[in-house]
Amino acid sequence: MKKKAWIAVIVVIAIELVSMLGSYMVQTSGLSVKQEVITCSMNDLVKMINENNAKYGKDLGDTLSKGSDGQISLSVYTPKNATPETPAPCVVCAHGWNNSKEMQLMNFVELSRRGFVVVAVDLAGHGRSDVSLQDETGCGKGNTECVAATIEYAMSLGCVDETQVGAVGHSAGDLAIGYAIQMMNTEGSKKHISAYCCSAGALSAFLLSMQLPDKSGLLLGVPMGEYEEMGSFGFDLKTIIFNGFAPGQLEPGAPAPLGEYYNAEGKIETPAGGEKLSTDTAVILYLPKVTHPSAVISNEVGSITVDFFYAAFGVPAGAEYIASSSMVWGWGAFFQTLGLLGFFASIFAFGAALLKTKAFASLLHKAPEGEQLPRLKSFKEIIPLVVTFVPLCILAYVMYFPCFNRGDALISENIITPVVSGLAWYTMASGLVAFALIFVNWFVKKLCYCKDGIAVQSAFATGRIGGFGEFMKTVGFCALLVFLVYIPQIVAFHVFDVNFGISVYAVGVPRLIWLPEVLTKYLPFWLLFLIPNAMLNNRARFRDVPEWVTTLFVTLANLLPILILTIVNYYHLFKTGNVLYTSGDPSIFAWNIFAPMILIGISNRFFYKKTGNIWIGAITNATIMTLMATTITRHISDIAFFM
Repeated sequence: MKKKAWIAVIVVIAIELVSMLGSYMVQTSGLSVKQEVITCSMNDLVKMINENNAKYGKDLGDTLSKGSDGQISLSVYTPKNATPETPAPCVVCAHGWNNSKEMQLMNFVELSRRGFVVVAVDLAGHGRSDVSLQDETGCGKGNTECVAATIEYAMSLGCVDETQVGAVGHSAGDLAIGYAIQMMNTEGSKKHISAYCCSAGALSAFLLSMQLPDKSGLLLGVPMGEYEEMGSFGFDLKTIIFNGFAPGQLEPGAPAPLGEYYNAEGKIETPAGGEKLSTDTAVILYLPKVTHPSAVISNEVGSITVDFFYAAFGVPAGAEYIASSSMVWGWGAFFQTLGLLGFFASIFAFGAALLKTKAFASLLHKAPEGEQLPRLKSFKEIIPLVVTFVPLCILAYVMYFPCFNRGDALISENIITPVVSGLAWYTMASGLVAFALIFVNWFVKKLCYCKDGIAVQSAFATGRIGGFGEFMKTVGFCALLVFLVYIPQIVAFHVFDVNFGISVYAVGVPRLIWLPEVLTKYLPFWLLFLIPNAMLNNRARFRDVPEWVTTLFVTLANLLPILILTIVNYYHLFKTGNVLYTSGDPSIFAWNIFAPMILIGISNRFFYKKTGNIWIGAITNATIMTLMATTITRHISDIAFFM
């Protein structure tokens, strides 16, 4: 059994290594693109910008970036054709709210392999960038400093043609780019953004159309998702954007044209693949069949982005034209997903292996099984099961949006950041409901057996543990297990600049400075949710039902409320053009809960069967969910220290 446990560990590590190497090869286009990560203070970045400008003789004027001790993190992708002798156009990538720069995989892979230099940035309080870079103006202007500094850094590079710099963003990143354009594209400025493709950021394009006085020298591409959760804000954004950049070209009441370039002089012929547009000022609108979050994982949007920057800059010198239909980023997403599956599997592999060691062998106490378990065929077991899990699913579904929308009002931003506060309030409320339903389950079961004289297991029997010493060993086991499963992701992140994940959902690597927040602010909410969840999970075991069936049942019970909510919400969106629940963030954020809910149900049962201890599954899951949440959400920590 020990041999099998360690073979499982080796297999999981092998899967994660394949993920790292595969992702790295895709990100570097088979090592033809140089990948570099720059993580430093804003002050140091400003020094680097000034040093580069002096080295390469670039006269770009005084820096727009404020000096700061706050940390900023960039990833730079430089193809072989981009050199100081043959500088290439550059595209800056800015991710959305509750994301990180790694989520721009599609853009930096597809553009860099076509000869463009690409620089991706972690916005303020996201990824590896400090919240101290965030000013009082919120997600839009507060991130502008990050985007402006990134653009300035890109322009200062010797391998970049500073007169051909564009940007592509998503959601909040689009807003930051839009504000940066308003700040940079001014009369006399030598730092001019030439092209901007705002994916899922129609609000940014709308603000530009209204607030940018001089639109000359700017190509604007707007892929507005047909199934955009954020809605149109009560306006026909396409028409307003079109009229702002191509005034006088649209008849009153006529819809804005799609897939064609226009400016104030009229329609402009779309260039052939790889050729540059005949003008430097125009707008083009698209309506891809995507939702807000899926815009970053859509071949349709990826093709639009590639064609747009080809039209803006042409084929970079020394590079070959690659048709926009040729997409390879999906392989990167495949390898990242493989890594995520390996990460989840490593929890079971490392956990089983640790339990075979002398240090933790004393935790092995098999859970009740066989004749010790009740029979589900008895109505005395079916009734308590129904009155427990049906209300749990219904209440979880009903509570999600009200709790989410009340989070900011009930939890101070000094405790938990916005959006995260909504999820925290939801998990806390769900946990309290689960605690109540444990009592309901026990009381109903006691009523069912009252005439039989059979003693019913106490409400919290599954939560019992053999004293303080065993509890501390349990905590130590969980801490070591979490540390071990994170080692491959740490290697992937720091050696290959790779994340295990799916789209906007990633494992990431937490920073040491987050530890106080993790322990005192985020972890308690997940524990309050997962402790009763583990208790309920392991009360649903029966001698006449296969273990895999009841495991599937409790996993679906975890997943079902969010799944139904998402189906209902998106059915309404596809049918009417608007989500049923109008607050955009929670409907989008629900996608990030699917994978954890599946993991929680399976891992709780796995560890309980081996140890008879619900705390191992609850603490391990709560810690991992907390760490994953802090790496893909906006942070509070404001200390310029990093791993």
